[in-house]
Amino acid sequence: MDAFAPTQAPAHARGALADAPWCTWSNEARDLVTAFAKAIGGMAEPALLTRPVGPNHDVTYSLPVDTVTDPALREGLLALAEALYHRPLPEGGILLLSGLSGGGAGGRAMHSLLALLRDALSALGGDGSAHYAPIAPAEGARSAFPLHADLFRSPNLLSVFDDVPADDSGTPVFLSTTRLLTLIHDQGSMPEATRRRIVDLLLDRSGDDRYDDLFDLLHGTHPWTYAIEKRMHAARIALRLRPGEGYLVDDRRWLHGREPQTSDVTSDRVRRLTFASATMNEGVDALRRELLAAAGLPEAALPGHGVEPHRGPSDPQGDSSA
Repeated sequence: MDAFAPTQAPAHARGALADAPWCTWSNEARDLVTAFAKAIGGMAEPALLTRPVGPNHDVTYSLPVDTVTDPALREGLLALAEALYHRPLPEGGILLLSGLSGGGAGGRAMHSLLALLRDALSALGGDGSAHYAPIAPAEGARSAFPLHADLFRSPNLLSVFDDVPADDSGTPVFLSTTRLLTLIHDQGSMPEATRRRIVDLLLDRSGDDRYDDLFDLLHGTHPWTYAIEKRMHAARIALRLRPGEGYLVDDRRWLHGREPQTSDVTSDRVRRLTFASATMNEGVDALRRELLAAAGLPEAALPGHGVEPHRGPSDPQGDSSA
């Protein structure tokens, strides 16, 4: 079973991220998701679990797999989780998705599905390896959210959009981390030690929370911030995504953010599931070489991946949705 099957880019999204493939649910996965959406009426709502894995992601939604009483459906959903766990990302580290909420699979059904997949993926990848975070934007938040990487414990980030403005404001934006480091190196004002630290943060596999560390280096009060933010803004790629669309990315390869939107950002704007995969470490050495080269650093510049915590300012809106 494969979770996804190739599809055409939606008309409103053509041209952006042109090299990234588009997929939708495979026929088998869609049948499972549709059946699950019809079955959730008698199920409990996902519960919130508090887990000691860092200040930015210490709460996760959870829905035990045995909540599904139909044996065939339960086994099918476990197979879907297995398919996600074993599916490698495309070479570029990003897969664009559409048509995920058809067959009644939007809203509560998608929320419950991601909570259940979190539990199944956590069993596959180890306790704490999967995380489905509630998003709590600041009241009245409408401004842009800067490009960032969540740097959760596991690198695979699945985002499914739901409550988005009809006028296409609040458009998601992207920038690859190799492009980021090339811009930083070319601009010339960031010290070599800081460039090395950014590479180290992106490669870190310790399981520690590094979101604030990277956010501070890119957007905090530093001599280089204005010039680098200006270049990041010019190089960003905007991609309009509507309800039922989204992406699966390697969070170490892609920064993501949001343009301003005309209405308040709600907690249902986007649903985010992070998880480990069986193939997530296969490209780490290649990524290391790419990032070092983009940052203008020698191969020997990064002997280890342990970095000391450095707490900078976190999300100014209290919202890391992108």
